[in-house]
Amino acid sequence: MGAVVSSMAGSGKVMDMKKKGLTFQLLQQHLNVTEAATLLKITHLLLCRNKLSALPPEITTLVSLTELAATDNWMKKVPHEVMALTALRELRLGGNRLVGFQELVPEYRPGFVLPKKGGKPARAIMTASSAATSQKGGSAARGARTPPASASTYDPDDEGFDRKKAFRILRLGHNRLASLPRNLDRSQFKILVANDNLLEGTPADLWRMTSVQTLVLSKNYLQNLVDVDTNASFLRVLVLSHNNLRSLPDSLPRLSHLQKLYVDHNLLESISAGLVNIRGIRVLHFQKNNLDKESVEKSGLMRKEDIDFKLKPGNDMVPKEWNSAAGRLEYTAGLAASAIGSRLSQAGSRFTSAANSAAGSVYHAGAGSDDEDVGDA
Repeated sequence: MGAVVSSMAGSGKVMDMKKKGLTFQLLQQHLNVTEAATLLKITHLLLCRNKLSALPPEITTLVSLTELAATDNWMKKVPHEVMALTALRELRLGGNRLVGFQELVPEYRPGFVLPKKGGKPARAIMTASSAATSQKGGSAARGARTPPASASTYDPDDEGFDRKKAFRILRLGHNRLASLPRNLDRSQFKILVANDNLLEGTPADLWRMTSVQTLVLSKNYLQNLVDVDTNASFLRVLVLSHNNLRSLPDSLPRLSHLQKLYVDHNLLESISAGLVNIRGIRVLHFQKNNLDKESVEKSGLMRKEDIDFKLKPGNDMVPKEWNSAAGRLEYTAGLAASAIGSRLSQAGSRFTSAANSAAGSVYHAGAGSDDEDVGDA
């Protein structure tokens, strides 16, 4: 079969089986004939670009496995076998055919929070995906992403992640997911990638993932985001490009650790007030939206010289020069100079008016003295 096992720094080993035409049965046979001592030392297993529709139960013998990469296969469910791998920290399942998370947190994995007593087992539900976002007159929004006519989604049990044994990195891009797993607030993800799926909404506990630092939800069909109801999130990178977002929640600035925000290629008509107050923000990409000059000015971001603030291409009502810090600085400097000139002009007018008034008073006072002299004469 040609599997390559190579050593890493330390005692770890990599089993590289990419592009081997592997099926469930072939992988099972290979694991059965490999020495147990070798399997115990495998820390990285690479199964990308094969024909796997599932993983064999023998995968659980890889007790030291920390990374499992099985991208570009044929799996429709998150393999429940991986839940027995308590050392696993990175799971990469992008480019499969995943439709749900009913297998993501099975109850038998040691340390997992079990469903409430009497809870019903996970079940598949077929739901019709909504059509493109309705606009005035019922027409689809220009440039809006349109999901397929239908998608499978799951209604998982109330199961949660154990804080010490859950994955740190979960990559699920390029699948058919219509929802994210529940109980994200109990997860310990540092990186969660679910780009290019069928997501139209976000779970209520999205922002309560206190450990996540990078969240990628680009190329979905998101129409809105839930309000940020906590200040505890340590999110640093948020990627929401290529969705159907018309606005961002006003509470978004509560993500006080945010450094990079990508919301290009959406349908945004305004910028959230308060983004300018996030101290660590360094990258803001708003290209290909429906922003106008007034909404950008109101955001206060024109005054930020130390961020990568992109507005072009797109946003046709916004001046081209605003796409660069120099252009924004020149514009705001011009406004400031104009404002100073206007104030000086107003001050000069007031001074001239006061001087004329004072001169008139002196003149009238002098004229009165002359009259009195003539009268005395």
